[in-house]
Parts: sequence; structure tokens; C-alpha cells
Amino acid sequence: INATEMATTNMPFLGASYYVVSANNETITLLDSADTTILGEGETVTVDGRSISIEFIDTDEVKLNVDGEVTDSMDEGETDELDDGSYLSVIDLTVQDYAEGVKKVEFSIGDGQIILNDGDEVIVGEDSDDDIDELYVYIGDSGSDLIDSITLQWKSDDETFLGEGDVIMMPGLGVLGLEY
Repeated sequence: INATEMATTNMPFLGASYYVVSANNETITLLDSADTTILGEGETVTVDGRSISIEFIDTDEVKLNVDGEVTDSMDEGETDELDDGSYLSVIDLTVQDYAEGVKKVEFSIGDGQIILNDGDEVIVGEDSDDDIDELYVYIGDSGSDLIDSITLQWKSDDETFLGEGDVIMMPGLGVLGLEY
């Protein structure tokens, strides 16, 4: 898959569908349960029960108002975590910079963000402090932003014990488990 073509698409991953915010052959940023919407200046939309409007927009940045909470200034491809733990990502800004020009933003809002950095622990959240201990990701590439595999490696520590009838769930993502 060409990583540069993955952004703004849905990707099946571990039995679920995730929205791809951005991708290259080293890092893939995903949102789960993402809804994508185009919003014009002066409009208000309701997405997943949230009232969203444009607070400020110009040619290279936008601030959105989500139920009274104003996001940080964001450019295309940037993401902001909201107070409720959801994430809002700007996909595209369309601004005609003259008096009657069109000003629109395409954005995606989702419940959680997952960052897959090649060779590092999986991050669920906004920064490396939110990494999942023992769960590593490896992005196989064949050059020129072509991704040929995504591998997760779950390295359980010595304190993990699996007895008869027990189930151990994959840390953080919880979509895969081992049962004895």
C-alpha cells in the first residue's frame, strides 16, 4: 500500500475499522469510530451528538468550537485532543481569501487515537507518555512510502501468568487474547 494514499481512508486493523489521519512508512496515526464532515464558516453541524462550528479560519489554520470548547489552532493533518478524550483531526482547509470567498474545513472526530511508530511501543493517546508497555509495532516497507506489512509484537513480562480457564487480553487495544 502506498502510505501517502492512506490518509483520510478507513483501514481494517485487528478486527475493527480505523480512520487513517496520516501515514508514511515510519508512522501511522489512526482514529477509531471517526466521523468525517465538511463544515462551512457560519454553519453549525451536529456530529455524534456534538455541536461543532468554526471559531476561526484562514488559509493555513482553523479553530473549531465543539460544544463550547475551542480547539487549538490546527493546520491540515493536525489533531487536537478534546476534554472528553476524543480527537479532532483537520483533513483539508478550503479558503478563498477574499470578501465573499468560501471558507470550509473537512475534519474527522473520533473516540481514540492510536499512533503506530515503527520499532516503538504502540501509543494510545496523544504523546509517548501514553504508550502501551510490552506492545510494539513494526511497519514493513519496501521503499518509496510503500507499506507491505504492519506487525504487532506483544512481549509479556515475567509477572504474566496464564492458568487454566484464564484469559489474558492484549494490553491497551484489548482485541486479542490468549486463553488456557
